[in-house]
Amino acid sequence: MSYIGNPLTTGFDYIDKQTFTGDGVTTSFTMRDPVGKEEIIEVFVAGVRQEPGVAYTTNGYNLNFTGAPGLGDTIYVVNNNSPIRLNEPPLNSIATANLKDDAVTGAKLADTLTVSSNTTFSGSITFANAAGVYTNPVIDFTSANTVGISASWIIVNANRNLESGNNYFANTRNTLTLTLPTSAEIGDTIRIIDNEGFASSNNITISRNGHLIQGQSANLTINTSRSAFGLVYSTAGNGWLLLEN
Repeated sequence: MSYIGNPLTTGFDYIDKQTFTGDGVTTSFTMRDPVGKEEIIEVFVAGVRQEPGVAYTTNGYNLNFTGAPGLGDTIYVVNNNSPIRLNEPPLNSIATANLKDDAVTGAKLADTLTVSSNTTFSGSITFANAAGVYTNPVIDFTSANTVGISASWIIVNANRNLESGNNYFANTRNTLTLTLPTSAEIGDTIRIIDNEGFASSNNITISRNGHLIQGQSANLTINTSRSAFGLVYSTAGNGWLLLEN
C-alpha cells in the first residue's frame, strides 16, 4: 500500500502536543513553539474543541483565552505548525534484542569501561598495545579490582626497549641489550628467556634505564645459557627484582 511520509522501516514521527491544567484564573499559557495564526493549532478544554479567534488567540509563544478555563480543566493543544519531533523511546527501554548486530563500535564506548558484575567473554579476543597485536591473551587477575593482560611471547633479534606486561624470547645468536621501561609501577612484570641457548657467549644485558635492579645501581648481565627469568617492579628503593632465575 502506498503512503506519504517516512518509510515504515524507520517508524513515524509525531506532531507536537501540550497539556495544561486550568486554575479558573489564568488565561495565558506558554507553548513550546511560536504560532503565527490561531487557526494553525487545535485547542480542547475539558474535551471540547475551542473556536480559534473567538475562544482563544495566539501571540508568538502565548496561547491567550478569552475567558479563564475552569479549575482542574484539562487544556489539550495540538500544534500542527510545530517542528516534527522524533518519537523517542523511554530511557532504559532498549533491550539487547533491539540492537543490530555489530552496531555498537569502539567510537561509541568510553575509553575506560567499568564492569559491575560478572562478565563472560567468548570467541576470539584481540588486545593491542604499542608493542603490537596479541590474540587470545591470558587473563591475569593481578589484584582484586584489576585485570592484567599476559601478552603473547615476542621474539627479540636485536636491541630493543622492553615493555611491562610483555614476555620475550631473546635470540642470543647476537649479543643483546634490553632496556627496561622509562617508567614503572609496582607489580609491573617482564619475563625473558634465552631462546637460542648462547647467553654464555653472547650475553644479554638488561639496561636499568635509571631504575635499580635488585636494589643496585647496575645493569643486569645474563651469561648463563638457557636462562629463564622474570622481573617485577617493587619500589623506587628496590627497583626491579628477580621473580625467578
